[in-house]
Amino acid sequence: MPMFVPSSGSPPTKDCDDPEIKAWLLRYGFRNDIMNEYLAHLAATTGDLYSELLEAEVDDALLDGAGDILTALAQGGPAEDMDDYPDALPVIRRFAELLATRQATLGRLNSLLSVLAFLRTSPGDSPWAALLRRYEELAAEPPWSDTVLAHLGDPYRADFGDALWAAGRLRLSVIPQIIDHLEIEPLDEFTWYRAVRLASPPQAERLSRLAERLLPLPGLANGPGEHHGFGDEYGPDQSLEAVVSGLDAFPGTGLPLIDVALRNRITRIRRSALAALSAWPEEAVPDQARDWVRRASAVEPDEGTRTEMLAFLRDR
Repeated sequence: MPMFVPSSGSPPTKDCDDPEIKAWLLRYGFRNDIMNEYLAHLAATTGDLYSELLEAEVDDALLDGAGDILTALAQGGPAEDMDDYPDALPVIRRFAELLATRQATLGRLNSLLSVLAFLRTSPGDSPWAALLRRYEELAAEPPWSDTVLAHLGDPYRADFGDALWAAGRLRLSVIPQIIDHLEIEPLDEFTWYRAVRLASPPQAERLSRLAERLLPLPGLANGPGEHHGFGDEYGPDQSLEAVVSGLDAFPGTGLPLIDVALRNRITRIRRSALAALSAWPEEAVPDQARDWVRRASAVEPDEGTRTEMLAFLRDR
């Protein structure tokens, strides 16, 4: 459905009763380039979202708008959120009813999962409890997983990251699809970050070797390469950090990456490497790694990081 703009040209207000503006608010008017949270509550209340969702025919744009409004309200932020929305309970219930009968899309799944995450924070004896069970049952239905796997089956998709976020929430095993994507987009730090946190110990070892081969950083198998990105906080450095910051859960894994990270030009990345080593049991930290920390501490320009390095050496 093509986007439309209210012909009246009037800005939306809390007391607006123009049907065209209210319809526009619920489908498109709350969206912006900063945060949907700013206008989500205004759209839900002024647009009378609950009444609109009770209509016999709910078009796709309204259903998807409702999902994004609920996502924004569930996430909270600088404006009113779910706790400030009087119709939150019936709207969430009605949204589940509609999702159960409509096509499973990635956008609808991510809205479902955002609401589910919100419901999981509610007390067990609250009115939200029955809705929590309903949303958990709905999220477990096969069409949602099938949709995610179909998206991840194409490593070139622009929405690969959105599908990967959903895969993590659904606890799907998707490391092979992730590796295919990283072979094409080796500097996708979000995918590296999610990959390590979805991995089993053998998969984490495989991902570490992949990072050694793909990331163009000095000291890695792929050589110095070229610094990609904008400024000192972007490019292969971020991808290295995404991997190393998850190695605390995998003792002994990714030692070449930790070595390189300890010599990285960005303080935060050096600290990530030290944090990983500090989380490992003492027997998993080889003498060679202690030597890396010792050499790094001798030239560490950040006083706080140097203090932590010396404490690590003293305690280990």
